[in-house]
Amino acid sequence: MRTYLFLLAAAALLNASDPRAKVTDYPAHAESTGVAIGAEYLVHSYGDGHQMLTAPDFLVVDTAVYPKGAPVTIHESDFLLRITPQKGDPFLVQAQAPQFVGLGGAFQGLGAGGATQPRAPGDPGVHQPPIPQGTPNAAGEIEPESPSQVAVRTALPEGETRSGQAGFLFFPYSGKTKKLKGIDLIYKSAGGEVVVKLF
Repeated sequence: MRTYLFLLAAAALLNASDPRAKVTDYPAHAESTGVAIGAEYLVHSYGDGHQMLTAPDFLVVDTAVYPKGAPVTIHESDFLLRITPQKGDPFLVQAQAPQFVGLGGAFQGLGAGGATQPRAPGDPGVHQPPIPQGTPNAAGEIEPESPSQVAVRTALPEGETRSGQAGFLFFPYSGKTKKLKGIDLIYKSAGGEVVVKLF
């Protein structure tokens, strides 16, 4: 199961910031009158197509918003995760703004700055060093982005949109993911509520 989730995550990270052609291209999706939501649960993984990173203190959901007719205004505060543990009652966690997520070293790179190591059979990221992103330093060398900068750049964009938008949502959670019975992504807006069952 863990290998399967990792391979799904690796595939999803190839174009994480670009919405897929249609909402049904996401493994989990639901819609209301004015909007359709597509989502893929990536456990702790996120990335920019050049490197895969982990956020061990957060659950990460690759999320796409598709307006149906009128424009939609996206705020990360419109998204909640309903987490159902194997024992105990379900509880809600609100998406956290990505600029605050990396505080305290919560984000970690996997193979940042060099070739990645295989984590599962057929790992597509093996021996592919990340392409540096960022701005030149005084010596003219490109300074790689920090994991927090990648999180901000690849997060679900906020603001009004008439077309599909996609990116990562980060939900604080430091418990054991093996002990979860189910997770639902909840989108609440003026147009109503959409519940996407992730598993």
